[in-house]
Amino acid sequence: MNRSSRIGRVRRPSFIGTAVASLAALITLCGGIASPVEAAVVAHWAFEDDFLDSSGNGNDLTVAAGNPSFDATVPAGGFSTKSAKFDTSDGSDQLNNTSPNGLDFTSAYSVAGWVKTTTPASGKYHAILWRGVTGGNSDIEIYNAYSGKLTVAHNRSNGGSFDFIYYAEPPDDTLCHLAVTYDSSEPTKKVRVYYDGVEQTHTYQTPDLAAPIATAGHDISIGKLDSSEAWQANSFYNGLLDELFVFNKTLTKTQIDSLIQTNDATTLYTGILYDGEATGPGGRAGDKLIDDGAQDALFHGSGVSVDTTAANARLGDGSFHFDSYSTSGFSTIELPNSSELGTEFTLAAFVNPTENDVSRLFSAYNGSSISSTELIFDFDPSGTNPWVKGLRAAVNGAQITPDTPITFTTGEYHHLAMTYDDGLVITYLDGVEQARGPAGSGMVSLFANLRFGEDSYGGANEQFVGNVDELLLLYEALSPEMIAGLAQESYLTLVPEPATCVLLLLGVLGLGWRRK
Repeated sequence: MNRSSRIGRVRRPSFIGTAVASLAALITLCGGIASPVEAAVVAHWAFEDDFLDSSGNGNDLTVAAGNPSFDATVPAGGFSTKSAKFDTSDGSDQLNNTSPNGLDFTSAYSVAGWVKTTTPASGKYHAILWRGVTGGNSDIEIYNAYSGKLTVAHNRSNGGSFDFIYYAEPPDDTLCHLAVTYDSSEPTKKVRVYYDGVEQTHTYQTPDLAAPIATAGHDISIGKLDSSEAWQANSFYNGLLDELFVFNKTLTKTQIDSLIQTNDATTLYTGILYDGEATGPGGRAGDKLIDDGAQDALFHGSGVSVDTTAANARLGDGSFHFDSYSTSGFSTIELPNSSELGTEFTLAAFVNPTENDVSRLFSAYNGSSISSTELIFDFDPSGTNPWVKGLRAAVNGAQITPDTPITFTTGEYHHLAMTYDDGLVITYLDGVEQARGPAGSGMVSLFANLRFGEDSYGGANEQFVGNVDELLLLYEALSPEMIAGLAQESYLTLVPEPATCVLLLLGVLGLGWRRK
């Protein structure tokens, strides 16, 4: 006897009834996947009949000179209908912002957008982007010179180490995607320039510009170099600009290619994940989140290595092993392109320490008091250190520790994590919150890239000793529920890929349809 005939008419769940709960759960999960654009894109000017910033950071531009207008010449792809037109024939066109937000980067940046310009007349310069003190000194200059050179310059007269580099100019009078990137991290310190995704060879000077950029927090100008240099009076841009992005990160070629095709920056930055299994050049750790080699780990010191013994890993078949300072000296893993952390981030790792003392996890610290450009996330399994109290996060000059010191055992894996959400810091041990507190607000900009295992300056001995697995930096503050899940499994299995979410959602819809 079937169930319907035994108990009468069975009311079948409707499409909505069967699917809503599952859809809500999936949408919550998939919608909660890192959308790290907020941590990387600090300005985006689409120039669709206005000069507003669509990044959410409020970096709108105002007309400072002339009468910049709009043009229907746009790149293919359907993502743009207008471009900004700068015309030197009627005088001078300039846009600026005298109080930019989040554009105070000093160690890494990318500027990317579409340009259409011509070789400037003798003695003229077509300025694309400039940052500095209006009527004073310059931090960053990007312009096309009359001598047929695209020029990138840093620290003109602002007390830093001034340097500049030339590249061949963009294609003449042709819409072209221009990307200029800078990475101050060792061993590169390089400016790179791409036309339509093709990296260009510098024609003068070295691409290794001095770092850091000396001054920050200054005005942004589009269309004119605006310092006190007399020659910059002839620096107005002539031509079109469209879909202009500014990032506080160094774009890779893979990311530039994606931006050219989609104009979508929301998927460019997720973070960094080293799982001890993927290896880059020389056996170093390969990043699993942007798998193009640009974020592969940099090993410093002889005491850190990839451990391929599966029994020593927390997940999978590999981990990283750190020797003691007495055996191999100070040893660290450097996370490339990690000095600009944005307004949200998560740091996490599975650690199996062998020493019952203070050990650095993530660090960008140069000794003495902890400043607003430094960060420490460290632990003390014994709980006896009065500053660490078992687990400490120091960011923006504030230190967050438990009210009562905590302890945990050595010789076995524990999951340690911290999140920063626009000033709110929370620390976790094995997925359980240990402390929370305020630590300033706004974007976190560090003086150097993050290191794991010890400080970069080699001061006191807080060397991590033991094994670490699933070393993770995300440009998003994960929720407590996500941290609890992360304490059990890899981020790669905890969070489905966006395409997986689509398939799951379609599956739920299909299930509901079949049950109608």
